[in-house]
Amino acid sequence: MNRFLLLLGVLLLSASGVAAAQVAPVDWCAANGLELKLGPDQGGSGMGKTDTTLSLVNRGSAPCRLRGFLEVREIGQNDAPLGRPAVREGGLGPVVTLAPRGGAALAPMLTVNPGMFDEQACHTVPGKGLRILLPGPDGGPGDPVRNTVFLPMDSMLTCAKDVGEPRLRIRSLIPG
Repeated sequence: MNRFLLLLGVLLLSASGVAAAQVAPVDWCAANGLELKLGPDQGGSGMGKTDTTLSLVNRGSAPCRLRGFLEVREIGQNDAPLGRPAVREGGLGPVVTLAPRGGAALAPMLTVNPGMFDEQACHTVPGKGLRILLPGPDGGPGDPVRNTVFLPMDSMLTCAKDVGEPRLRIRSLIPG
């Protein structure tokens, strides 16, 4: 009897022109709709390491979503990548939906300071900033043309040479 009444109600609503509300799918975030900021220290800095956060803020008028890891590279003064890309730590994480006009996702990042390496191995130089590739829908690297952002860093020091281990470690995006 209850199924009959439910079916009858749906038929009556359909016949009266009242349609069920449809929810539009939320698109994946594109770099041109996001503001990238270097966030606060996460409290784990010390012993030659800096524990910080990369913050992605939605500046668009519609929600968007992200999942997975940012691909982060240090960039030298000549726009060439320096050292190894950030190593991913932890699991892929959930899909993070960024609300329009201010919703954020955070990526915790640990940086080993150049002074922790032998200067002959490192060859400390000023860097220009970080080149960041947003993840694609599967959580892996996204489209480099559509989803690359640059974060300038005026006082950045980095290693010009590969020191044999990564200087950057990044965790999966989390809601901000």
